[in-house]
Amino acid sequence: MKKKLILSLFVILFMNCSAQFLRIKVYNKTGYLLDSLYLGDIYVGKLQNDSTYTISNLKSVQLLNGFPSMLAPWGSIRMNNWAKKGYHWLKGGVYSPVCNTGTTEITSGAYEFDIKIIERPEGLKLAWEMHGK
Repeated sequence: MKKKLILSLFVILFMNCSAQFLRIKVYNKTGYLLDSLYLGDIYVGKLQNDSTYTISNLKSVQLLNGFPSMLAPWGSIRMNNWAKKGYHWLKGGVYSPVCNTGTTEITSGAYEFDIKIIERPEGLKLAWEMHGK
Protein backbone atom coordinates (compact mmCIF):
# COMPACT_ATOMS: atom_id res chain seq x y z
CA MET A 1 0.00 0.00 0.00
CA LYS A 2 2.76 2.42 0.93
CA LYS A 3 4.62 1.63 -2.31
CA LYS A 4 1.50 2.38 -4.37
CA LEU A 5 1.08 5.74 -2.63
CA ILE A 6 4.70 6.68 -3.24
CA LEU A 7 4.46 5.53 -6.85
CA SER A 8 1.24 7.55 -7.35
CA LEU A 9 2.85 10.68 -5.88
CA PHE A 10 5.89 10.19 -8.12
CA VAL A 11 3.70 9.89 -11.23
CA ILE A 12 1.75 13.05 -10.32
CA LEU A 13 4.97 14.95 -9.63
CA PHE A 14 6.53 13.76 -12.89
CA MET A 15 3.45 14.80 -14.88
CA ASN A 16 3.55 18.31 -13.38
CA CYS A 17 7.29 18.68 -13.93
CA SER A 18 7.13 17.49 -17.51
CA ALA A 19 4.18 19.73 -18.39
CA GLN A 20 4.56 22.00 -21.37
CA PHE A 21 5.59 25.58 -20.75
CA LEU A 22 4.64 28.81 -22.47
CA ARG A 23 6.87 31.85 -22.27
CA ILE A 24 6.38 35.19 -24.01
CA LYS A 25 9.20 37.73 -23.90
CA VAL A 26 8.27 41.33 -24.77
CA TYR A 27 10.79 44.00 -25.84
CA ASN A 28 10.10 47.74 -25.60
CA LYS A 29 11.24 49.07 -28.99
CA THR A 30 9.18 52.28 -28.92
CA GLY A 31 12.09 54.62 -28.21
CA TYR A 32 10.30 55.77 -25.04
CA LEU A 33 9.68 54.72 -21.45
CA LEU A 34 6.34 52.93 -21.32
CA ASP A 35 4.56 53.98 -18.14
CA SER A 36 1.60 52.09 -16.67
CA LEU A 37 2.03 49.41 -19.33
CA TYR A 38 -0.56 46.67 -19.59
CA LEU A 39 -0.37 43.58 -21.75
CA GLY A 40 -4.04 42.76 -21.98
CA ASP A 41 -5.09 42.43 -18.35
CA ILE A 42 -1.53 41.92 -17.07
CA TYR A 43 -0.13 45.01 -15.35
CA VAL A 44 3.57 45.47 -16.13
CA GLY A 45 4.12 49.02 -14.84
CA LYS A 46 7.13 50.90 -16.20
CA LEU A 47 9.15 49.34 -19.00
CA GLN A 48 12.25 51.24 -20.05
CA ASN A 49 13.13 51.55 -23.73
CA ASP A 50 15.12 48.53 -24.97
CA SER A 51 14.24 46.50 -21.87
CA THR A 52 12.22 43.29 -21.65
CA TYR A 53 9.38 41.74 -19.71
CA THR A 54 8.70 38.01 -19.62
CA ILE A 55 5.32 36.39 -19.07
CA SER A 56 5.67 32.77 -18.03
CA ASN A 57 2.54 31.90 -16.05
CA LEU A 58 0.13 31.48 -18.96
CA LYS A 59 -1.56 28.20 -19.82
CA SER A 60 -2.45 29.28 -23.36
CA VAL A 61 -2.59 32.33 -25.63
CA GLN A 62 -4.58 33.02 -28.78
CA LEU A 63 -2.50 34.28 -31.70
CA LEU A 64 -4.17 36.40 -34.37
CA ASN A 65 -2.07 36.76 -37.50
CA GLY A 66 0.86 35.45 -35.44
CA PHE A 67 0.52 37.97 -32.58
CA PRO A 68 -0.93 37.54 -29.07
CA SER A 69 -4.33 39.16 -29.50
CA MET A 70 -5.47 38.99 -25.86
CA LEU A 71 -2.22 40.59 -24.69
CA ALA A 72 -2.56 43.80 -26.70
CA PRO A 73 -0.19 46.44 -25.25
CA TRP A 74 -1.51 49.72 -23.88
CA GLY A 75 -0.15 52.37 -21.56
CA SER A 76 1.24 55.88 -21.53
CA ILE A 77 4.42 57.41 -22.86
CA ARG A 78 5.97 60.84 -22.51
CA MET A 79 7.05 62.40 -25.79
CA ASN A 80 9.22 65.48 -25.73
CA ASN A 81 9.29 66.42 -29.38
CA TRP A 82 7.33 69.53 -30.31
CA ALA A 83 4.56 67.81 -32.29
CA LYS A 84 3.61 65.24 -29.67
CA LYS A 85 4.73 66.84 -26.41
CA GLY A 86 3.28 65.54 -23.16
CA TYR A 87 1.87 62.25 -21.91
CA HIS A 88 -0.11 60.15 -24.32
CA TRP A 89 -2.23 57.08 -23.61
CA LEU A 90 -1.73 54.62 -26.42
CA LYS A 91 -3.99 51.64 -26.90
CA GLY A 92 -2.71 48.64 -28.75
CA GLY A 93 -4.04 45.91 -30.91
CA VAL A 94 -3.11 43.45 -33.57
CA TYR A 95 -2.51 45.49 -36.70
CA SER A 96 -1.80 43.62 -39.88
CA PRO A 97 -1.40 44.75 -43.49
CA VAL A 98 -3.60 41.83 -44.52
CA CYS A 99 -7.01 40.92 -43.19
CA ASN A 100 -6.88 37.42 -41.79
CA THR A 101 -9.33 35.68 -39.52
CA GLY A 102 -6.97 32.83 -38.67
CA THR A 103 -6.36 32.31 -34.98
CA THR A 104 -4.11 29.77 -33.35
CA GLU A 105 -4.00 28.70 -29.73
CA ILE A 106 -0.52 28.08 -28.34
CA THR A 107 0.11 26.16 -25.14
CA SER A 108 3.86 25.70 -25.20
CA GLY A 109 7.03 27.23 -26.57
CA ALA A 110 9.02 30.42 -26.27
CA TYR A 111 7.92 33.48 -28.25
CA GLU A 112 9.44 36.96 -28.57
CA PHE A 113 7.66 40.14 -29.67
CA ASP A 114 8.59 43.82 -29.92
CA ILE A 115 6.28 46.65 -28.89
CA LYS A 116 6.50 49.47 -31.43
CA ILE A 117 4.64 52.71 -32.06
CA ILE A 118 2.76 52.91 -35.34
CA GLU A 119 0.78 55.73 -36.87
CA ARG A 120 -2.80 54.92 -37.80
CA PRO A 121 -5.52 57.22 -39.18
CA GLU A 122 -6.97 57.42 -35.65
CA GLY A 123 -3.57 58.38 -34.15
CA LEU A 124 -0.52 56.76 -32.63
CA LYS A 125 -0.91 53.17 -31.41
CA LEU A 126 1.18 50.53 -29.70
CA ALA A 127 1.55 47.45 -31.85
CA TRP A 128 3.23 44.06 -31.91
CA GLU A 129 6.04 43.18 -34.26
CA MET A 130 8.06 39.99 -34.45
CA HIS A 131 11.24 40.43 -32.41
CA GLY A 132 14.32 41.36 -34.40
CA LYS A 133 12.40 42.25 -37.57
